[in-house]
Amino acid sequence: MSVCLVMEIAFFKANSHQLFRHEREHMIIRKNAIDFLKSHIRDYKEFVELLDSTFKRYINDMNKNGNYVDHTVISVTARFLQKQIVIHQHRQPPLVISSPVFSQEQLHVCYDPDSGHYESVVRFDNTQYFLSI
Repeated sequence: MSVCLVMEIAFFKANSHQLFRHEREHMIIRKNAIDFLKSHIRDYKEFVELLDSTFKRYINDMNKNGNYVDHTVISVTARFLQKQIVIHQHRQPPLVISSPVFSQEQLHVCYDPDSGHYESVVRFDNTQYFLSI
């Protein structure tokens, strides 16, 4: 049996905690993910414009700390980090957001739909684990 600890934080803080075991890099991860999104506009513009009026407004909103992320930003983050992001949700099968570059390293976050927040999920012994999908 694996016992895990869930840290209540936002998506980029959860990923910072997964990568560095602290939250301090969350703004850098957010900035780099948004910069990656801007530099790959052709890959994502159609998805963004279905959700928002303009790509520019979407980028401005996503640059702001505290804004909720959507599937596009989660996918961009997985692609930019070149890691799988595994999203756990109570009574749901894990959702794996993959990078085109396969990595054995996975970032595990838990999503609470009631609050719209993500948390970092780590084992008590602080070891990495790989969810075989």
